Amino acid sequence: MTGCLTEAAKVRGRARIRGLTPPPETADDRILHRALSIPMVFDQPSRQPKPTAKWRRMADMYKRFAAGHQGADFGEEAALIMFLHESTGTPLPDPKSNGYALGKKWMDVTVAMWKEDILLGNLFAFELIDDYPDWFLERIGVLELGPLGGIPLEVQREVLAGIQ
Repeated sequence: MTGCLTEAAKVRGRARIRGLTPPPETADDRILHRALSIPMVFDQPSRQPKPTAKWRRMADMYKRFAAGHQGADFGEEAALIMFLHESTGTPLPDPKSNGYALGKKWMDVTVAMWKEDILLGNLFAFELIDDYPDWFLERIGVLELGPLGGIPLEVQREVLAGIQ
């Protein structure tokens, strides 16, 4: 019994240091909490996850790939829903109207076609350099494919400049 009381005193002390409401003070309340495995909830504000800057950068690419879809929702609520879907696995309520979900779908299809065409020799990765940001091409992995795969991006740019 002494161990439980000592542990409870430590928890109360840590809660006071952090400025939180400590768990119940009486021994009976502590025993009840332990026995019933009721978590001791401190007064902390709940945090709603927000889309990160890194996610927003990719969201701009989603918008680009969904540009032709009329009525696609690119509002802040749609962004939050898609962010939660990608980061926590929360199901999408309506993936056909969420512009970010549509953009991701068509981006995935397009990237798969690019990779196939690069491997077949129908497309060179450096042909995409002028139209898409470097970080995006590196992230999707097309710069490592084909006959120029693995060659630094700067050298690929020089090849492109020499062809034009």
